[in-house]
Amino acid sequence: MLLKNLETEKIIEFASHQGEGWGTPNYLEIADHNLSEAKSQKIVEMKRTRDLNNILPVSDQKAFVIDSEGSVSSREEFFVFYADRHAFNPAADPTAILTSVLVRQQPIHYSSTTLSGERIVVSLTTLVAMSIVNHLGIRNDTNYRLYNAIEAAISSCKSVEEVNAISWNVSYLE
Repeated sequence: MLLKNLETEKIIEFASHQGEGWGTPNYLEIADHNLSEAKSQKIVEMKRTRDLNNILPVSDQKAFVIDSEGSVSSREEFFVFYADRHAFNPAADPTAILTSVLVRQQPIHYSSTTLSGERIVVSLTTLVAMSIVNHLGIRNDTNYRLYNAIEAAISSCKSVEEVNAISWNVSYLE
C-alpha cells in the first residue's frame, strides 16, 4: 500500500501546473524537501527509541527472596525491576516504589520475576533501591546524550541516504 504525504502531493500538484504559469520546481527544491522530511522522520524515530530504552526493565540487581512464610530468606536472586508505568495499577509505579523505600529507609516486598521468568517476591532494600535509581539515572543521561549527538548528526546530513544510515548506536558518543 502506498502512503501519500501531503507535502509530496503539493510538490506533484505544483509540478503538474507548469504550463499554467506556476513554474516548475527544480530538482534541488524537491531534494531539499525530501531531505527535510527524512530528517524529521528520523528524529521522531530516534526520540521513540530513546524513550523506549529509558523504560526497559532493570535486571542487573540481586535481592533476597521472601520465602513462603513472608520472611526474608538467605537466598539471593537476580530479579527484574520494571521501570515502566503500569497503566492500571498506580501502586506499581516505579518512582513511587523506589521513593517509598528511600524515604522510609525500610525494605518493602517487591513482586517480580527471576531472569528465567520464575515469579518471586524480593526484599527491596534501601541499598538495592539506590542502586536501581543510579542505574536508571545513568541510563537516562546516556540516552539523552546519545539522542542529542544523533540529532546533531541528522542535522548535518546532506542526503536522504545519510539520514537513513543513522541508527541508535553509541558510536555517536565517541
